[in-house]
Amino acid sequence: MFKKKVDYVLVLKPKKDNHKISSSIHTFFMRFTIDVVFLDKNKKVFELAQISPWNLYIPKRPADYILEMEKESIEKHQIAIGDKLNFVCEFR
Repeated sequence: MFKKKVDYVLVLKPKKDNHKISSSIHTFFMRFTIDVVFLDKNKKVFELAQISPWNLYIPKRPADYILEMEKESIEKHQIAIGDKLNFVCEFR
């Protein structure tokens, strides 16, 4: 939470309740901007955001997966709305 930069991708699996607020992301107490990718159940990108410190972002619809990553990662990896991402993660 009090890091100066992020050098990994954080995968979040929000509570399944069909409310977009459950997919919201905040950057309270963070000191840097992050890129955020919102995906549906098929891991297809439906929304992209860049969130600066001390902000709250609510996507247009609920997400099944959310990826938080270093600023400029969306551009660097050429991620676009409609892309299908392939990743494996284990949730406990």
